[in-house]
Amino acid sequence: FLLLSAQQLILYSDNAAYIGRSIKDVFQELGRPDVAIALEQASVSRDTHMLQLAGWESAHTQWINPAMIESGGWMLLSIQDEHRALAFLTHQQARAVTILGSVFVLSIVAIWLLLAWVTRPLRTLSQAVEEIGKGKLDTNIKRQSQDEIGDLAASFSNMVRQLSSRETALKELNENLEKRVKERTNELTLLQVGLEEARDAAEAANAAKSAFLANMSHELRTPMNAILGYSEMLIEEAEDLEQDDFISDLQKINQAGTHLLALINDVLDLSKIESGKMEAFAEPIDLNSLIDEVSATAQPLMEKNSNRFSIERGQQLGSAQQDRTKIRQTLFNLLSNSAKFTKQGTVTLRVERIQQHGEEWLSFAVSDTGIGIAADKIEHVFEEFTQADDSTTRDYGGTGLGLAISRRFCKLLGGDLSIHSELGEGSTFTIHLPATLPGTAPQHPAAGTTPAKTETELESLHQARPGSTILVIDDDPEACEIMERYLTKDGYTVVTADSGAQGLRLAHEIQPAVITLDVMMPSMDGWSVLSALKADPILHNTPVIMVTMVDDRTRGYSLGAVDYLTKPVDRQLLHKTLSRYYSTDDNGTVLLVEDDKEAREIMARTLKKSGWAVAEAENGQEALDILDSLQPRLILLDLMMPVMDGFDFLAALRSRPEWRHISVIVITAKDLTEDDRERLNGRVEAVLEKNAYPREQLLERIREAVTSCNIGKADSQGPSD
Repeated sequence: FLLLSAQQLILYSDNAAYIGRSIKDVFQELGRPDVAIALEQASVSRDTHMLQLAGWESAHTQWINPAMIESGGWMLLSIQDEHRALAFLTHQQARAVTILGSVFVLSIVAIWLLLAWVTRPLRTLSQAVEEIGKGKLDTNIKRQSQDEIGDLAASFSNMVRQLSSRETALKELNENLEKRVKERTNELTLLQVGLEEARDAAEAANAAKSAFLANMSHELRTPMNAILGYSEMLIEEAEDLEQDDFISDLQKINQAGTHLLALINDVLDLSKIESGKMEAFAEPIDLNSLIDEVSATAQPLMEKNSNRFSIERGQQLGSAQQDRTKIRQTLFNLLSNSAKFTKQGTVTLRVERIQQHGEEWLSFAVSDTGIGIAADKIEHVFEEFTQADDSTTRDYGGTGLGLAISRRFCKLLGGDLSIHSELGEGSTFTIHLPATLPGTAPQHPAAGTTPAKTETELESLHQARPGSTILVIDDDPEACEIMERYLTKDGYTVVTADSGAQGLRLAHEIQPAVITLDVMMPSMDGWSVLSALKADPILHNTPVIMVTMVDDRTRGYSLGAVDYLTKPVDRQLLHKTLSRYYSTDDNGTVLLVEDDKEAREIMARTLKKSGWAVAEAENGQEALDILDSLQPRLILLDLMMPVMDGFDFLAALRSRPEWRHISVIVITAKDLTEDDRERLNGRVEAVLEKNAYPREQLLERIREAVTSCNIGKADSQGPSD
């Protein structure tokens, strides 16, 4: 070490010979003035950076480290031999490396031990978690330390215990649920069995109810049929014998029987509706004809209470495809109600055809000026066995079924029945029905209308009748006797059969003109007989009219019946039906072509009284359609008609060789011109002008003209073109 003063004097040195001398002098002696200069510069600049100078005492480089002492401006110099310094540093470095290596090895060992101490419980915990993940909740997790990992292991162990407890509880719950499901399944099975048994019992009860209804329909109507039939015949016989004392009593019997039959029909209809057995039967209906029929039936009821009955018809009522029987029954119920509750008043039937939402609907409104109904009673009038007031039943009678059944009929036909009434002012019941029965295809018409027939059927009705007898097939002797007496009085020859087999045998023997057939017969029912008749090549053209209590028109028509009447049969309806399929005259058929309904009816009545069968047509086109299936012996022809007039009809008639032999008599109100007469010349037998004679004389001229025509020979040739 050297300690220099501010004047560059050596104040201290390891070599005592240098003390007190100038640093410059010392290093000049040593031959190193450059060292003195460098130290002097460092002192002046007070630079403390280490100086590396060539050695002056040895060959090694000398390191001089100056350090300034600020208080006296002194400088302390540390002089080291580089070799010695480096040797020390190398030693220290080797020592440090040794120490660091030892520390590193110890650290590795410590880290390994630490990792082993830390990871072992984690690995154990991880393995336990894997086992738990596999569903082994009974895995034991031991706590191996009291630190966080130990806490984690304890938490996992607690969680596993809870999971195990919950799984056990869940298993028990599942077992309980399975047990409950089995019990519930058994209960449902028992319930299903019970429901099936209840359903079977309900179906059996429904079948029993249907059988009961069918049986009651037969058992109740059969004696009523006998009562009404015999009473009507007794009335006729009493009138013939002029025993007036008995007539009123017999009429009371007949009226009471008719009333009882109406009640029976109402109850049976209601039962059929409630059991779902009531069906709608679509058929073509001429509305004007239906109105005439209902009004004719209701007219006596109106006269009973001195009521005036009027009918208001809308324009172009046309036809409908609906259930004729149910509409007729509903209208009659409403008209009879109005007649019963109105005295010396007015009952009006209004019929209209209206458009609603692009569809055609029918409106039948029955209005009266009767007692009316209180506002709080109106909602009850359509309930079964209910009338507006208890006094109504006492004063007017009735069961309260008519309106209920009527409304159900209307709903069955796709419409409804509504009411507007004021007490003391009168009531209006309105039937609102679609013109076409929804969801049904056109079917055969009901009894009282002429069913649509094929060409073969028409030919069988008018040409293929080898016999002149009506065969009645019915197992009920009373029904047979009544039918026989009815038909015999009307001039028919009647043969009866009390079984299907006997009926088939007699049909072969006598080949009847018409057969009436019951359905409910032992051994061989009416359906089997009808099928056998239509399968027989000899008898298949014989018209069969079903006369039965079984209301299954669709089946009857499908098997080949030409008409269908339901017992008890109204005598007038029976006569009207038979007259369409059987004629007792030998003169032949006259085709009456006339568009005026009144004139046509008068002429037809006159011809029928003279022994002629009459076919009617409203215009020339309709007459041509009839000629396709029926060739009359004579045609009475009007000239002025819509669709096809008489002149065009004559041209079409004479253009067909098979029709040229048919004689034609023209009856017209037209003032004939020379041109008209020229067109008629040679084509007709005679021309009668309606305006030239009074009515009675005109009818007599028609009768004479028909008689004078040479129409006795069906194969004779008439005028030709």
